[in-house]
Amino acid sequence: MRPASRPHCRLLRLPGAFRSAVSDKALLGLICAVLALQACATAPGEPQQLFRDPAIDLVAQGILFYQAAEYSRAIEVFQEANSLPMGSSLRSESHWMLARSYEAAGMQNEAATEYRFFLSNFPSNGHIPEAQSRLELLEKEARSSRWVYGERWVSSDEAPEAIRGRFDDLQGRGINTLIIPILGDQGAFFSSDRAPVVSDRLNRIVPIAHLKGMMVLGEVFPQKMTWITRLHPEWEDQTFRVEEGRISGSHRPDLLRSDVWRYLTGLLRDAEKTGIDGFLLNFSVGRYEGWNPLWTAEFEKNFSERITPGQLAQIKDGEYPPVFWRWAGWRARRVAQWVSETKQALPEARWGVTIFEEALKAPQEGLFNRGQDLLALRSLSFDYYVIRLPSIQSRALDGRLRALLPNSHQRLLAVSSSAPKPESIERGNWGGIVLMDP
Repeated sequence: MRPASRPHCRLLRLPGAFRSAVSDKALLGLICAVLALQACATAPGEPQQLFRDPAIDLVAQGILFYQAAEYSRAIEVFQEANSLPMGSSLRSESHWMLARSYEAAGMQNEAATEYRFFLSNFPSNGHIPEAQSRLELLEKEARSSRWVYGERWVSSDEAPEAIRGRFDDLQGRGINTLIIPILGDQGAFFSSDRAPVVSDRLNRIVPIAHLKGMMVLGEVFPQKMTWITRLHPEWEDQTFRVEEGRISGSHRPDLLRSDVWRYLTGLLRDAEKTGIDGFLLNFSVGRYEGWNPLWTAEFEKNFSERITPGQLAQIKDGEYPPVFWRWAGWRARRVAQWVSETKQALPEARWGVTIFEEALKAPQEGLFNRGQDLLALRSLSFDYYVIRLPSIQSRALDGRLRALLPNSHQRLLAVSSSAPKPESIERGNWGGIVLMDP
């Protein structure tokens, strides 16, 4: 004989703060029992009155709707509950669940506002660490999902009062993103044990920027890390001196070397501790750079072709044999591989890369003169591709831009800081504008 069927019962997990919302253990047990029985239905249906106290009744009903993923109804119930008189612990739970319901419903702005209210009014609640974490995540997403109007922060060591004054000016002009160089010839502009520290610029600027609702991207010039070649002479780039007809060190790091990028990855991990939102890579490998004998030997092994920098001096007017384009493409792909590893090592950061005008206008010249393979860079799925063009009126590259970067929100136009305001830009073509130095 088969046993009688039992009603389907969903397991209801009560939030921890709600379990502590009612100090009377008997009443708490009754709440838990009634909610568990109510959860045994296949669907929550219309809520029934559960308790004589309207506030407790509404909070309990709101939790049932939240558990059933009926977030809009949960929001209505928690809003109503918050209008009633109730004890502090129950009120804190109601506001916490309202914030969670807003977030689950995709109402990010309302959720952020409610989390801020919760943090300000219930500082001793057990959910404070999670509320802070969720608010930071919402604010970071809000900063990085909008149309970008950015400016490069060119000065470095202002006093706090001067920094706040500059932010007031930036906000008045509508700036919502800062591009801050974080590496220089002498060291880093953030605290790190891996490099000489010029000044702790990021820790002064990033918190204020976030209070103002601004996104901060650290501009990274790997070639400027000349201090590492003093520590690791073997990392120095080998440059062909055309006038002298010989190869010699340039004091700049060799960007074809994986050690350089792994070192940079460690540095950027330190920078990420400041709360910075992401990084904008600005790098190039010129035609006379990267001539380490190790790399030419590796190329020759892979392609069964010999290549020497001395042949460059014999070629004029850009007429290079096919082996040179294979060499340039091989170098670019090698650098892209190390860039990819760096990006993967910091998955929480947003990433951008600067694309030079010649790489768009004449891809072969861009490949040889800058070491930029746009197809390889596109495959790395950067959040932003910052296109440096002399004028926002340049339309000759529109078709190529759309073909290479079909998602307009990824394309940021970099122009001189004296360029017209962003209202003159067709937003359908770009995800934003970045004002750079002239």
